[in-house]
Amino acid sequence: MNWLSAKTMRRRFLVAFGHAIRVTWPVLSAILGIQLALGLMTGFVEGWSFGDAIYFTFIPASRLVTVISSHGRR
Repeated sequence: MNWLSAKTMRRRFLVAFGHAIRVTWPVLSAILGIQLALGLMTGFVEGWSFGDAIYFTFIPASRLVTVISSHGRR
């Protein structure tokens, strides 16, 4: 069995990762752009600051559940 060195394995991984990002980047950037636009529109409607709207847009769902559930305990 021919084992690859760690350096060769890292190089192959980075090349494959770069190719995967190049292929998926148009879709990922469109999703992020749409998400950002919707979050900013929501922030505008709610009267939030720009920073609050950005935070609301990219808050992880698990953190959002924690924040929502903690409001019920007060």
